[in-house]
Amino acid sequence: MRRWYVVQAKPGQERTAEANLLRQGYRAYLPRLKSRRKAGGGRWITVPVPLFPGYLFVELDVTRQAWRSINGTIGAIGLVSFGPRPSPLPDGVIEGVRAREGADGLVELDAGDAAARYKPGDRVAIADGPLAEADGLFQAADGRKRVVVLMRLLGREVPVRVRGDQIRAAS
Repeated sequence: MRRWYVVQAKPGQERTAEANLLRQGYRAYLPRLKSRRKAGGGRWITVPVPLFPGYLFVELDVTRQAWRSINGTIGAIGLVSFGPRPSPLPDGVIEGVRAREGADGLVELDAGDAAARYKPGDRVAIADGPLAEADGLFQAADGRKRVVVLMRLLGREVPVRVRGDQIRAAS
């Protein structure tokens, strides 16, 4: 029976492991999401990054397929195992992740309703946590149920990431 299994990748080599697993004939899956990174010149760009850094998935039937070669695949450390055989993921996990993919093939995570309620430049306040009652400017949702708020701390503007449900409109 074909099931999905977790493959641990070497640091930063998830794409290399995926490409080599596909080349070997395995059905591999590396879910990615959009992330904002600062590029040259101080501008921000959107790039795809692994949803689960250091891990990817492979579908196989361990009773009928040779799976030990996965442990020697370039870019991979090996299959995650508890005991002598790899441990399968619970049914439906990969299907649930794939159901969240957008038209671009990237996983879309919800930042709560903050991204819908606020637009860049809106004044917001942190509702709870160590920065409670501090004001800032809403910048963007970062795709991981978090939002980026530009705050003035120690005499300079600093982007701070908080959960989307931790902000409210500033009074």
